[in-house]
Amino acid sequence: MKRKFQKVLVLLATAGVLSATTYAPTTLRQFAAGATNIVTAKVEQVNAAWDESHSKIYTYITVKIETQIKGDNLPQLITIRQLGGRVGEEALVIHSAPQFQVGEKVLLFLTFHRGAYWIHSLGMGKFEILTEEGETVAVNRQIGAELLKTDRSKLQVLQAGELRFRLDDLISRLVSFTN
Repeated sequence: MKRKFQKVLVLLATAGVLSATTYAPTTLRQFAAGATNIVTAKVEQVNAAWDESHSKIYTYITVKIETQIKGDNLPQLITIRQLGGRVGEEALVIHSAPQFQVGEKVLLFLTFHRGAYWIHSLGMGKFEILTEEGETVAVNRQIGAELLKTDRSKLQVLQAGELRFRLDDLISRLVSFTN
């Protein structure tokens, strides 16, 4: 009972600190510069597990790389580590962390830190790739509407907290930053 109470305290303390995430306005160029890798990929597997000390839950997202836009050559499959997730009846919720679904196509801004790949700036680093009315678009539903306002790329803000680019335009713009 005492151990379970300690786990709850750790989870509540961690969630309380992480729920205060704020994003500073930046340009797309600045944001891309902060990522070690930028890729398009398909989500193959999503699993959550306790760390070795059984104090934190991490979600492991395995993706199949389709296009490398920035960074060193990656293997075809990589696993991304993300703080938070659910194991059985226990969960660690990180409010700004992106959610992933098996089969989903994504454009990811990644950082490599402490021997693992992470999503750069939590939810800001994940764009869903969707086909709408015959057009392929990249959508981020967690970015504040002002995040990229100083950037001159083709940007359409549909509502606060959502950014939408034509996928080809976004990739072309990102490639131009790395050349």
